[in-house]
Amino acid sequence: MGRHDGVYVGAPTLGVPGVGTDTAVSFDGTQGSYGMAPFSPALNSQDFTLEIWARTPAVSGPTICPASSRSSTRGEWFYNYPAGYWSGGVSASGNNYYVPSDSPGSAIIANAWTHMVMTVSGGTMRVYFNGQNDGSGYVDFDRNLSGPFIVGARGVSYNAS
Repeated sequence: MGRHDGVYVGAPTLGVPGVGTDTAVSFDGTQGSYGMAPFSPALNSQDFTLEIWARTPAVSGPTICPASSRSSTRGEWFYNYPAGYWSGGVSASGNNYYVPSDSPGSAIIANAWTHMVMTVSGGTMRVYFNGQNDGSGYVDFDRNLSGPFIVGARGVSYNAS
């Protein structure tokens, strides 16, 4: 896959307590604070795995998007949809599609770390939360063709996360 260096935008907080003995980065929940790796075709292939650890003090409310790879209406992301639950989503034909979730494993628990994984292989998307398969579906989605990979905010065509 190679190396894909990114940059921090705004004023994220570095070195906050993470999972176990690791440290993490904290973003302020606005489009003004996030991490970004420039667009790379290698990060937007037909088959891929997106994995992230996320923690938020909010259970619902404004949009929470811990990671996204989007340009216009193309790409993939994690999101708090429906309210109070994590889900994985992709774009197809200009529309947003989610693997909707309401299982206990996908419930957002304030200030608790959640391990999220989305895989797309052979046109099937699978979403896992804390190691639990939370759903799958056939997805012929529109790949991101130009937008950066973003951690801590939604993709390039949207406002604050």
